[in-house]
Amino acid sequence: MSKLVAVLVGLGLLLAGASGAEARAGGRQALEWRPCDPGFECATARVPRDYARPHGPHLELALIRRPATDREHRIGSLFFNPGGPGGSGVGFVRFAPPPALAAFGRLYDIVGFDPRGVGASTPAVRDCGFRSGLDRFPRTETLDKPALLRAARDQIRRCEAANGRLLPHLNTANVARDLDRLRAAVGDQRLNYVGISYGTLIGATYTTLFPGRTGALVLDSPADADVWLNRPFEALREQNVSFERSLDRFLHWCSRRPAVCALDPEDPQDTFDALVAELNDAPLPAPSDSGGPPVSGDEVLLAAEESMYSKFFWAPFARALAQAQGGDGSGIRALSAVGEEGEATGAGFAIRASEVRYPRDVGRYLAEMRHNDRISEHFFFPGGYSGIARAMWPYAPRGAYHGPFRHPAGAPTPLVIGGTHDPATPYAWAKRFVSDLGNARLLTYRADGHAALTDLNPCVSVAFLSYIETGALPPEGATCTQSVPEPADAARRSAVPAGLDAWKRATRPAGPGG
Repeated sequence: MSKLVAVLVGLGLLLAGASGAEARAGGRQALEWRPCDPGFECATARVPRDYARPHGPHLELALIRRPATDREHRIGSLFFNPGGPGGSGVGFVRFAPPPALAAFGRLYDIVGFDPRGVGASTPAVRDCGFRSGLDRFPRTETLDKPALLRAARDQIRRCEAANGRLLPHLNTANVARDLDRLRAAVGDQRLNYVGISYGTLIGATYTTLFPGRTGALVLDSPADADVWLNRPFEALREQNVSFERSLDRFLHWCSRRPAVCALDPEDPQDTFDALVAELNDAPLPAPSDSGGPPVSGDEVLLAAEESMYSKFFWAPFARALAQAQGGDGSGIRALSAVGEEGEATGAGFAIRASEVRYPRDVGRYLAEMRHNDRISEHFFFPGGYSGIARAMWPYAPRGAYHGPFRHPAGAPTPLVIGGTHDPATPYAWAKRFVSDLGNARLLTYRADGHAALTDLNPCVSVAFLSYIETGALPPEGATCTQSVPEPADAARRSAVPAGLDAWKRATRPAGPGG
């Protein structure tokens, strides 16, 4: 173990499109890897659009890999999915900090893939995002129901026109089937896989559908698969409570750091809420984005949501709030990413609308959102009224799987990592996830934020490397503790290896409608 620590320290890790060849050998697709970015190779794999018709129309999945550095002792390929749904595994691997790639990829080819309908895979979901035409999030007290329903119908029409034949086949079980084809295509007998957030649902589905076919299986910040798929309003309420708790923890943290925070230390939430209300009445200019709209209080909430995904973003958010209190919205604009919403938002919507068991009843959806508004003062908008098209979705999923989720007793035990103050995938989900799988080991990460591996925490990194390289699991009840530099120690967003910002942002859903 000490040797692993030394390797990581030496690497600076620890903190203080041509199509793939269609030729087959023994039924296995031969991938045609070609150089792409420096140090990487790219390929394209063909998979059936509909597994009930395997010889029918096909989809093409984009892949990227970084070959293992120790070729003599290479174990195989290690596939990564950063979550979403709608997240790009190709981008996640491409943006990974080089020290992380060097450490994680010593004995493995690191492979990222864009799931069906996502990113550089073709066809990719296009034009499925929600367009309300409003500059404020829909709220119960100001809701224009006819306008909301018109926007939802328009969303579905656009989505159908651009993607119609693809939409029924967008679900996690089909991604798991695709992943088994990719495993065979790289020549591995067992799937070695790292899934983060929604990516854990892919992992749980894979091991359930293909029992005994996994090797190293790391599931970081897991979604409760049963609740996520079958009781989505329950999942939303649990997430909202978790986000509210994270904001409370941030406000407490901020109010005790006057070097970066201008909130009233006696009542930071009152100061924060007053700023949101003030900017909703009179939005601020953002000189750094001269062509963009002014910054509203709702944009402050969006920046807050973004910042809760990582404690490394707390200091920049505190500074942005202080800047806004001084009359400049530039910092909030930089953190909220307004105007940067991409197709991943629409892909995430289409995947969830297709497979998650939302009621096909607009009245019930609206009633649930009214309740959602009452229980979440600040984070009512992700998946809120703007997601109402899910209740109007016209497609039944083909090939979907909704549970139960189990991991075979005789298979190698997965490593599950759960954060105690994770806003997006609450710690209770990690405990239920492990219980549901049956054969799984939980490593508790005492931390704020989402996605433990991308923190590059020394304790988590060593446990991860030990597991994927030797199969050794941490002891029952093992914990790791987060370490984030204090704002005074970090002149920039963080004091972590270059590229962490983009890497961590790849693990969150794209857009407030996700």
